Amino acid sequence: MYRPENIERNLIILSLKNEGIYYKEIAKRVGCSVSVVTRVIMDARREGIIAPIAPNADHAFQTLRTVTGERGGSVAELCKAMGYDAVQWFFKTKPEGVTFAEYVGYIARDVYEDEKEKA
Repeated sequence: MYRPENIERNLIILSLKNEGIYYKEIAKRVGCSVSVVTRVIMDARREGIIAPIAPNADHAFQTLRTVTGERGGSVAELCKAMGYDAVQWFFKTKPEGVTFAEYVGYIARDVYEDEKEKA
């Protein structure tokens, strides 16, 4: 997971995440991209260094879909809504080993947390 030259940076990223700081703010403080922050945190989750996001996320999605009647949509629909340039940027910044849907989820979660904090 860690190249020797990045250990200190990655530990700072994980420490800031542990404090509840949002990915965008972590990237700003550490001086890296949001995709680097995402990759470090996802790698740490995969390795069991930090807890998963929400162990019942699939259940929550299924429950919401049942209650609201809304369907999830598709990646193709998402790409169409984003537009070509945004999709190109998205694939360039998406961390390796992360699916398109996971990356959208992480970004959406950060936006949600930002909005929740403003309220």
